[in-house]
Amino acid sequence: MIGPDLVNSILGVLIRFRRHAVAITAVVEQMFYYFKVEEKHQDYLRFFWYQGHDFNKPLLEYRMTTHVFGKSPTPAVATFGLRRAVEQADTDVKELVTRDFYVDDALTSTPDSQSAISLMKITRDALQGNGNIRLHKIASNDKAVLEAFPTEDLSGDLKDLDLQADSTPLQRSLGLYWNLSEDTFTFKSDMDNKPYTKHGLLSTINSVFDPIGFAAPVVLKGKLLFRDLAATSDWDEPLAEDKRHEWESWQNSFTRLNGCRVPRQYLKDGQDSSVEELHIYSDASKEAIAAVAYFCHGDKESRVSSSFILGKAKVAPAHGHTIPRLELCAAVLATELGQVVCEQLDVDPATIHYHTDSNAILGADKKPADIGTRCIEADKLTGSLWLAGPSGTVDKSETDNQEYDLISPAKDSEVRPNVTSLKTISSTKERLGPERFSKFSTWTSLNRALALLISYAGHHSSLDGNKRYESLEALEKAKTCIIRETQQEAYAKEIKKLNNSEAISKDSPIAPLSPYLDEEGILRVGGRLNKSGFQLLESNPVIIPGKHHVATLLVRHHHSQVYHQVRHFTAGAIRSAGYWITGSKRLVSSLLNKCVRCLRLRGKPVVHLMAYLPQDRLTPSPPFTYVGVDIFSPWYVSSRRTRGAHSKQKRWAAPFTCLVTRAVHIEVVEDMSSSSFINALRRFSAIRRNAKVFRSGRGTNFVGCTGPVGIPAINVEDTPVANHLLRNGTVWRFNPPHALIWVGFGRG
Repeated sequence: MIGPDLVNSILGVLIRFRRHAVAITAVVEQMFYYFKVEEKHQDYLRFFWYQGHDFNKPLLEYRMTTHVFGKSPTPAVATFGLRRAVEQADTDVKELVTRDFYVDDALTSTPDSQSAISLMKITRDALQGNGNIRLHKIASNDKAVLEAFPTEDLSGDLKDLDLQADSTPLQRSLGLYWNLSEDTFTFKSDMDNKPYTKHGLLSTINSVFDPIGFAAPVVLKGKLLFRDLAATSDWDEPLAEDKRHEWESWQNSFTRLNGCRVPRQYLKDGQDSSVEELHIYSDASKEAIAAVAYFCHGDKESRVSSSFILGKAKVAPAHGHTIPRLELCAAVLATELGQVVCEQLDVDPATIHYHTDSNAILGADKKPADIGTRCIEADKLTGSLWLAGPSGTVDKSETDNQEYDLISPAKDSEVRPNVTSLKTISSTKERLGPERFSKFSTWTSLNRALALLISYAGHHSSLDGNKRYESLEALEKAKTCIIRETQQEAYAKEIKKLNNSEAISKDSPIAPLSPYLDEEGILRVGGRLNKSGFQLLESNPVIIPGKHHVATLLVRHHHSQVYHQVRHFTAGAIRSAGYWITGSKRLVSSLLNKCVRCLRLRGKPVVHLMAYLPQDRLTPSPPFTYVGVDIFSPWYVSSRRTRGAHSKQKRWAAPFTCLVTRAVHIEVVEDMSSSSFINALRRFSAIRRNAKVFRSGRGTNFVGCTGPVGIPAINVEDTPVANHLLRNGTVWRFNPPHALIWVGFGRG
């Protein structure tokens, strides 16, 4: 799980970083390693590494005990732990950690150096004391701030400097290059031999990290060129040569962006500002839309200065948009910028003023957003209206009372009128249209319908209501027509090449079949059997696209012809009929799995779950403690010899089965009477021992009239048997009817 998004917006951190005169940055040392992973979760962070860092030794298995970079929930866990460490700290410390940290980077600004020193020291002590978290790599545009901290806590390239004599080097803060000496932002573009391909162009454009939008009008030119050049080319293919000079010209001017300087601070502290408003401008052209936001500060003498806050320029789609629509898109972009600035800088929305020059939206004014839609050279960016901002914006006499009438779109010259254009196309192609085949559910109905149409068309001059138009010849013509239309839809390119005596493409799905066209224009499988003497349908079957509806109809038809046999029979019938369906194995298997009749014939019978075994069969006990009793069929035995013959009598057998050990004891029963059964029961008890429980079915030889017996809930045949059981302390239980699970192997 990634966890909640606790990371601050990088854009919000950067624009808050520009508020005050003294700026300071710091980094948490190895932030993720301060937060431990629970022992029960450490198994998820296993990895292999060489013993003692020696690549010649075997690999050992390790487990990370701390959170690591690259794990999805790590940023959320680390940010939560960082904020937890300052829960009891001062309000300004919690504000710094909560709003001005981007993961492990802290960027903030204060009105003076003492405030910066105090804030950073309190924050450093709070993190160290409550979480053993070290804050280091401190950098600032004020040398007094740098001198207030130990050398080991400063940024790496500031440790060996003489802060009083040496100039401070560039610092990189969240991807932006910050000149500490001048307190300005600058750029470093990478122009190292990028190839003239889509990859090279995109790499050049993205080489400058500019989330605030300082250089948006400069980068826009490269984006427009990328849009025009990359529309018809692959990522690693060389682009059109007619645009190479224009691209190289922009690329050379792009390098001059490295000399551009943008002040970090909005308004110099101590500057008189009686009026402070947020003004946002938007503009659109056929190439791009842009919006830019400024802080406008006015003093008592109505002198106004503007500070660039945030700007965006987006490439417009190449086709399909009117200028009024793009102006509306630019206005939406302006409101999105206003929402970002209000949320991140805590600006009252009531102080925002939106400006646009399109009469389709509101009135007209000269705006700096025009620069964002028309592009400028890199060396002209520093003094441009885009960064400098407007002048005289907060003059109430000029802006508050001006009203502009909305122009009707019907009278606006920029709105393209809606023109309805109609044209009639006369097609000379005589195609039946294989899309109609999908309306048929069987091959026979499709073939007969087309045969009827062909016959009717051939005999339309002599109509006869009683005449049958179907014939064998018509059915053959219909089959040929269906196959030709199907192949023309699926393999039009291949057929065209074969008609022109050209080789088909190697990427064609039927290229391995070496196809050719026969006399009727039907695609058939090629090969080396043309002189074999086999029939044409055997040596050169017709090619049918496996994903077409006709292939489905053929498979269903021949599956029915073989009486719903298995896949091999169906596939063999298709091949015998002279068809080669591409991907036939998968298609046949898929259709057979959906065949209702096959599912009924080959479906597995439902197996009911057996009931729980009775306790008598599961209780450990000596043999024949729990006994199952049954009587099985009689057979004839010779009882005595008579004159000229033998006297035969019936005998039955009573199997006594131990329900626990499965041991079997069989006794002979002379007849089906109570006395005979009691004798068998006594012989069994004399040998085995007295059983506790007898179980049997509810046969008539066991079940009698239970009322006179006087044994509660026990049914035996008559009183003698009941008395015998009672004397021996034995219980006789009957199984429920048809419930063989209760006796199981106890039955004879």
